[in-house]
Amino acid sequence: MSKTKFYRLCRHTLFIATLSTAMTATAGVYKWVDEEGTVHYSDTRPAHVKAESLRVQGTSNRKSSEASDTSPQERAKALDEAEQKRLNDKARELQEETIKRENETRCQVVRDNLDKLNNTSRISVIENGEARYLDEAEIAEKKAQFQAILSNECS
Repeated sequence: MSKTKFYRLCRHTLFIATLSTAMTATAGVYKWVDEEGTVHYSDTRPAHVKAESLRVQGTSNRKSSEASDTSPQERAKALDEAEQKRLNDKARELQEETIKRENETRCQVVRDNLDKLNNTSRISVIENGEARYLDEAEIAEKKAQFQAILSNECS
Protein backbone atom coordinates (compact mmCIF):
# COMPACT_ATOMS: atom_id res chain seq x y z
CA MET A 1 0.00 0.00 0.00
CA SER A 2 1.36 3.39 -0.91
CA LYS A 3 1.82 6.21 1.59
CA THR A 4 -0.90 8.27 -0.12
CA LYS A 5 -3.45 5.48 0.19
CA PHE A 6 -2.38 4.87 3.80
CA TYR A 7 -2.84 8.55 4.75
CA ARG A 8 -6.18 8.68 2.92
CA LEU A 9 -7.30 5.57 4.80
CA CYS A 10 -6.20 7.14 8.10
CA ARG A 11 -8.12 10.35 7.32
CA HIS A 12 -11.28 8.39 6.45
CA THR A 13 -10.95 6.30 9.60
CA LEU A 14 -10.47 9.42 11.70
CA PHE A 15 -13.45 11.09 10.01
CA ILE A 16 -15.68 8.07 10.67
CA ALA A 17 -14.53 7.88 14.30
CA THR A 18 -15.23 11.60 14.77
CA LEU A 19 -18.64 11.27 13.13
CA SER A 20 -19.63 8.28 15.27
CA THR A 21 -18.50 10.12 18.42
CA ALA A 22 -20.58 13.14 17.45
CA MET A 23 -23.57 10.91 16.77
CA THR A 24 -23.16 9.24 20.16
CA ALA A 25 -22.96 12.61 21.91
CA THR A 26 -26.25 13.72 20.39
CA ALA A 27 -28.02 10.40 20.94
CA GLY A 28 -31.16 10.43 23.05
CA VAL A 29 -31.68 9.13 26.54
CA TYR A 30 -34.44 6.63 27.19
CA LYS A 31 -36.20 5.86 30.43
CA TRP A 32 -38.28 2.78 31.19
CA VAL A 33 -39.58 0.82 34.15
CA ASP A 34 -39.13 -2.95 34.33
CA GLU A 35 -41.63 -5.51 35.66
CA GLU A 36 -40.31 -5.06 39.21
CA GLY A 37 -40.78 -1.28 39.16
CA THR A 38 -37.09 -0.38 38.77
CA VAL A 39 -36.39 2.70 36.65
CA HIS A 40 -33.69 2.33 33.99
CA TYR A 41 -31.91 4.86 31.76
CA SER A 42 -30.03 4.14 28.56
CA ASP A 43 -28.76 5.85 25.44
CA THR A 44 -30.21 3.03 23.32
CA ARG A 45 -33.93 2.37 23.02
CA PRO A 46 -34.82 -1.01 24.54
CA ALA A 47 -36.66 -3.33 22.17
CA HIS A 48 -38.59 -5.34 24.76
CA VAL A 49 -40.42 -2.53 26.61
CA LYS A 50 -42.02 0.83 25.97
CA ALA A 51 -39.47 3.54 26.74
CA GLU A 52 -39.90 7.27 27.22
CA SER A 53 -37.52 9.47 25.24
CA LEU A 54 -36.02 12.14 27.50
CA ARG A 55 -34.75 15.49 26.39
CA VAL A 56 -31.39 16.11 28.01
CA GLN A 57 -30.03 19.62 28.11
CA GLY A 58 -26.75 20.11 26.27
CA THR A 59 -23.50 20.84 28.02
CA SER A 60 -22.29 23.73 25.84
CA ASN A 61 -22.65 26.22 28.72
CA ARG A 62 -20.59 24.09 31.11
CA LYS A 63 -16.87 23.77 31.50
CA SER A 64 -15.52 20.82 29.56
CA SER A 65 -14.40 19.07 32.75
CA GLU A 66 -17.88 19.40 34.28
CA ALA A 67 -19.54 18.20 31.08
CA SER A 68 -17.45 15.05 31.04
CA ASP A 69 -18.21 14.28 34.70
CA THR A 70 -21.88 13.39 34.14
CA SER A 71 -23.43 11.35 31.38
CA PRO A 72 -26.83 12.13 29.85
CA GLN A 73 -28.23 9.15 31.77
CA GLU A 74 -26.95 10.55 35.08
CA ARG A 75 -28.40 13.98 34.31
CA ALA A 76 -31.73 12.41 33.34
CA LYS A 77 -31.75 10.38 36.54
CA ALA A 78 -30.97 13.52 38.57
CA LEU A 79 -33.89 15.31 36.90
CA ASP A 80 -36.15 12.36 37.67
CA GLU A 81 -35.02 12.33 41.31
CA ALA A 82 -35.64 16.08 41.60
CA GLU A 83 -39.15 15.63 40.20
CA GLN A 84 -39.81 12.75 42.61
CA LYS A 85 -38.65 14.91 45.54
CA ARG A 86 -40.97 17.72 44.41
CA LEU A 87 -43.89 15.28 44.20
CA ASN A 88 -43.09 13.83 47.64
CA ASP A 89 -42.94 17.33 49.14
CA LYS A 90 -46.31 18.19 47.57
CA ALA A 91 -47.85 14.94 48.86
CA ARG A 92 -46.53 15.66 52.38
CA GLU A 93 -47.96 19.19 52.22
CA LEU A 94 -51.37 17.91 51.11
CA GLN A 95 -51.35 15.27 53.84
CA GLU A 96 -50.57 17.91 56.49
CA GLU A 97 -53.40 20.12 55.19
CA THR A 98 -55.81 17.16 55.32
CA ILE A 99 -54.81 16.33 58.91
CA LYS A 100 -55.28 19.98 59.90
CA ARG A 101 -58.77 20.12 58.30
CA GLU A 102 -59.77 16.84 59.97
CA ASN A 103 -58.59 18.14 63.35
CA GLU A 104 -60.51 21.41 62.87
CA THR A 105 -63.66 19.46 61.99
CA ARG A 106 -63.24 17.18 65.02
CA CYS A 107 -62.72 20.18 67.32
CA GLN A 108 -65.85 21.84 65.93
CA VAL A 109 -67.87 18.67 66.66
CA VAL A 110 -66.54 18.68 70.24
CA ARG A 111 -67.50 22.38 70.63
CA ASP A 112 -70.99 21.68 69.26
CA ASN A 113 -71.45 18.74 71.64
CA LEU A 114 -70.30 20.86 74.59
CA ASP A 115 -72.77 23.59 73.60
CA LYS A 116 -75.58 21.00 73.50
CA LEU A 117 -74.62 19.75 76.96
CA ASN A 118 -74.57 23.32 78.32
CA ASN A 119 -77.84 24.42 76.69
CA THR A 120 -80.03 21.32 76.91
CA SER A 121 -81.62 20.16 80.15
CA ARG A 122 -82.18 16.55 79.12
CA ILE A 123 -79.67 14.58 77.06
CA SER A 124 -80.63 11.21 75.65
CA VAL A 125 -78.31 8.49 74.41
CA ILE A 126 -78.99 5.17 72.75
CA GLU A 127 -77.48 2.13 74.44
CA ASN A 128 -78.16 -1.44 73.39
CA GLY A 129 -80.80 -0.20 70.97
CA GLU A 130 -82.76 1.68 73.65
CA ALA A 131 -82.86 5.39 74.48
CA ARG A 132 -82.14 6.62 77.99
CA TYR A 133 -81.45 10.02 79.57
CA LEU A 134 -78.11 10.99 81.13
CA ASP A 135 -78.23 11.95 84.78
CA GLU A 136 -76.49 15.09 86.15
CA ALA A 137 -73.29 13.23 87.06
CA GLU A 138 -72.99 11.74 83.54
CA ILE A 139 -73.60 15.16 81.96
CA ALA A 140 -70.93 16.72 84.17
CA GLU A 141 -68.51 13.91 83.24
CA LYS A 142 -69.18 14.42 79.49
CA LYS A 143 -68.66 18.20 79.89
CA ALA A 144 -65.31 17.57 81.60
CA GLN A 145 -64.26 15.17 78.83
CA PHE A 146 -65.14 17.67 76.09
CA GLN A 147 -63.40 20.52 77.96
CA ALA A 148 -60.25 18.39 78.30
CA ILE A 149 -60.26 17.60 74.58
CA LEU A 150 -60.68 21.29 73.72
CA SER A 151 -57.90 22.31 76.12
CA ASN A 152 -55.42 19.64 75.07
CA GLU A 153 -56.04 19.19 71.35
CA CYS A 154 -57.89 22.24 70.00
CA SER A 155 -56.51 25.74 69.95
